[in-house]
Amino acid sequence: MNTREKLLNTSLQLFSRLGYSGTSIRKIAKETGIRESAIYNHFPSKKEIFIHTQKLFLRNFNDSSVFTDDLLNNLSNPFKFLTDVITELVKKWETNESKLSLKLLLLSQDELEDIPVISIKERLDDSKAIWKMIFGELIKAGYVKEIDLDQLVNQFYNPLFTLRIQYLNMNSDSFLEEAKSHLDFFWNAVKSEA
Repeated sequence: MNTREKLLNTSLQLFSRLGYSGTSIRKIAKETGIRESAIYNHFPSKKEIFIHTQKLFLRNFNDSSVFTDDLLNNLSNPFKFLTDVITELVKKWETNESKLSLKLLLLSQDELEDIPVISIKERLDDSKAIWKMIFGELIKAGYVKEIDLDQLVNQFYNPLFTLRIQYLNMNSDSFLEEAKSHLDFFWNAVKSEA
């Protein structure tokens, strides 16, 4: 890991634990073992470190990375497809980097006035756009009832995001069990009877 990556990784941990105002260049220097003056060779300010930390760790916040070709090939078996996707999402969401990224996102929403902050709504909209395409295809194929896509995606995704927040500080098999339970309930409500 080069110095810049080390600074950004450490900054993610500090910003997600202490918030922007609770994190100082001095703390970043102490945690990384890099002199404060050397940090300024890479970033002109704490603000710039924060902006780069957001860009690096929140760009992969949406769910697109779990949609592999293997998973997408199972669209003809939609319940299996959705179960497999949920399983992969929970695995992704339980990684330390994902948890820290979510904490960073949650902590930074109201705290910063003069710094452009990536909003939770933007990140959720990115993920929901993917789900909108998926459910649109499932409706076209006759697997899902004709339902307003925005409403359908919200009813599917919002409870999952709530579970993600609920299990943010825990490592638990219950997360996957609850996510699958939500999927069972959801699927029974929206699957086409045809």
